[in-house]
Amino acid sequence: MRHLKITIAIVTAHVLTGTASVATRYLVAYLEPVEIAFLRYLFGSALVFGLFFLLRPARAQSSSLLVSIPLGCLFFGLFPFLFSTAFYYTTAARGALVIATMPVWAMLIAHLFRHESIGSRLIAATSVTIAGLSIALWDDLIEPAATSSLTGELVMLAAALTGAIYSVLARARLRHAAPLSYTPVMMLAGCLSLSPWAAGPGLATGVMQLEPGQLLALVYLGCIAGGIAFFLFNWVLHHSSATYTTLFVPLNPLTAIFLGWLLLGESLSLRFLLGSAIVFTGLLIGQATLSKRPAPGGQHTDQ
Repeated sequence: MRHLKITIAIVTAHVLTGTASVATRYLVAYLEPVEIAFLRYLFGSALVFGLFFLLRPARAQSSSLLVSIPLGCLFFGLFPFLFSTAFYYTTAARGALVIATMPVWAMLIAHLFRHESIGSRLIAATSVTIAGLSIALWDDLIEPAATSSLTGELVMLAAALTGAIYSVLARARLRHAAPLSYTPVMMLAGCLSLSPWAAGPGLATGVMQLEPGQLLALVYLGCIAGGIAFFLFNWVLHHSSATYTTLFVPLNPLTAIFLGWLLLGESLSLRFLLGSAIVFTGLLIGQATLSKRPAPGGQHTDQ
């Protein structure tokens, strides 16, 4: 049952961050991407701080909180900056495929630092999910890139590496601290690291000009697709491996594309549906791997 809770939590986290792509696409016409990221983590940290004072979890040690500050700047500052910048140079499909390699890098980094062992089932699960995503996005992948260079793909690769490094370090450094204690500190640290590029008179003017529906989308982006989603992400890191946590990254673009069809009238091809089915097959392999482990924490052997 505990394994099922872990899987439900990480699926929910990645589906919510997938909805964030749609909300960001809607808001980018009114605010700059870095302003949206800044407000997202500002609202998200405010929500999680509120939950912290309401639920009063076990207090984290000051050393854990100090460690969480640079980790927050890494994942909630550098990662969204690289992620947004990449789409200035490449297509959404190509970027989604590159970011989906995050579990590969998390697996290799965790193995390099001896935090996890690389098992054949997780290798198979990761390979199947990336193959399925490639099939689902094939129609867009064969289109010419935004530029003739690989700038966007390289920047997105840096984002994938950043996310993988965060997953491994956060799992190793903060697995003994309550996620509700350090998540708001992380998000606030990331928000403050973005403030030199986002905070200013233009931000206040842009927010004041938003209509009620746009403000609602911004609040949803920050509180639900931000605070709740990343609390769940950190909670799963606390209870499971970095590789398993990042395995579900392909759900992000699949959710965004599905919602684009549902809400924006965009088309879905048979190839996309087939690729999505393959992705979910890979995720089921990953879930089966986790359920066979005797405990979610510690060293893992799933040969």
